[in-house]
Amino acid sequence: MNPDSVVNHILSSGIVATLPSVVPLQDITKLSDALLASPVLTVQMPWCMDAASLICDLKNNGNGNMVVGVSGVTTAVSLRAAISAGAQFIITPQYDPELAAICKQYYILMIPTVISGMVAAVAYQNGLKLINMRTGGHRGPDFISMVQRSIPGLHVAVGGNFSQREIAVYAQFGASAIIVQDAIYEGGEQLMADVITNARRAQKGWDKGLKNRQRFGSERPFFPSLN
Repeated sequence: MNPDSVVNHILSSGIVATLPSVVPLQDITKLSDALLASPVLTVQMPWCMDAASLICDLKNNGNGNMVVGVSGVTTAVSLRAAISAGAQFIITPQYDPELAAICKQYYILMIPTVISGMVAAVAYQNGLKLINMRTGGHRGPDFISMVQRSIPGLHVAVGGNFSQREIAVYAQFGASAIIVQDAIYEGGEQLMADVITNARRAQKGWDKGLKNRQRFGSERPFFPSLN
């Protein structure tokens, strides 16, 4: 799957579930089945060498429907290892031109984490089409909306732990996707039925926000609290 196809997959699903890299192998099939049933079809996990087998198992069990990426990649060595392990996208802690060049060489989607509109513009000018922004508070959605309007063509995912209502607000005001940190899979002895419930709750919030965007637009004159 090429970078454009991965971007389109993420945009069409809207929700990216974050998994720990320490998921027991015996739970991967059950977890993958739960996410596919939700459906949440994009996952990412912190990169470590133990994640390599999890990437393979998730992709195989998803039968081509599950797209799997990694985060926390900071060096060229770990980036090449993640690519060799089969990661389909890479989320980096910041925009790093060296890592971006390697991803371009291997034809892998890089999603840098940025905190300012200026860095977002630099990433876009250097060919990146999707970024991850860490934001929050009652002005968070307005900031995302401003970035989207000021850089046409750039897609902005938002990472964090958001409630169903917060997800809906971000979706309405311009977010391209939500990277959900711990709100879907909580680990431990969590029932797979709870994973499905959490995933569907997040997806419901996303779908509601998109409908509101179509009805009311993505701009607002005030900054009402999300709480």
